[in-house]
Amino acid sequence: MAATVVELPPVREMPSSIRDPETTSLDETIPPRYSTHLFDDTYVHSILSNQPPPRFSRVYPNPSPLDDPSTNPNQPPRFSRLFPQSSPTSVPPSASLWSPAGKTTLSLSNAYIYPPDHSTPLYRLPRTLTWPGNEISLQISTPARTRTPSEPPQYKDRKLYTMRKRPFTTEVTLQPHKLGAKSATVRSKRSLLGGVSWEVEVKGSGVIWKSSKGKWKDARNGRLVAVEGTGMGVEGTDVVVVDELHCLKRFDQVLLDLIVAAWCTKMWQRNTKVPLMQTLIWGGGFINPIRSSST
Repeated sequence: MAATVVELPPVREMPSSIRDPETTSLDETIPPRYSTHLFDDTYVHSILSNQPPPRFSRVYPNPSPLDDPSTNPNQPPRFSRLFPQSSPTSVPPSASLWSPAGKTTLSLSNAYIYPPDHSTPLYRLPRTLTWPGNEISLQISTPARTRTPSEPPQYKDRKLYTMRKRPFTTEVTLQPHKLGAKSATVRSKRSLLGGVSWEVEVKGSGVIWKSSKGKWKDARNGRLVAVEGTGMGVEGTDVVVVDELHCLKRFDQVLLDLIVAAWCTKMWQRNTKVPLMQTLIWGGGFINPIRSSST
């Protein structure tokens, strides 16, 4: 039986633009250029075929090995998952601040205000509450964006409030620097018996809180909303007594920022005394008590 020889048409030479100049073979590390290619790994168009060349834009590739193995093989791979994207860090510490009963405790330690778990500071005081000047500020820690989700959370301190004393008065203005924060005034009053009470007046809303003997109450209904106290904290290697604010009701973020600023203002006013002349000229200084001499 004689063998039948079938003569095939010559194979056209690959374009030089996709050949390696030294080996004259395809570089497997370079993805195919569909605008100039003749052959493809997933579909080889026969030269003898009477069908038109394939439209590779309609050919779905197989799932990428980098994609989720559980992905349906009949679906195209989601290539966006192969590239890390910038995303916010994990939920801010304030998200887990409140207990199921709607209560929390904030601790002031070494110019930082911590949540109950003492993980990441919620607020920061650039100057301590013994600063004798006319102005201090309160900063809030906000999550920063990271390049990849695997990076540890990063936080930035942003100015939240500036607390500024008004000369010749017992008032401290709270100037907000955050969108949505409330402008307020913290005012102290002395009773005939020598006790000191405080009130927080919000611009456009009137007095919303009153504080006396470490208790903060709603000025409208008299309900207790927060209580000041002390607790044990750690500064470096030392165990120290720290100031605490026990919030007895859940505040939204705006009111939480405001009551923290008012609490810091109260401690600042209580801890410092500034002479009038120093206030007018320098905006700071210490006052020394003058003892009356017996004659």
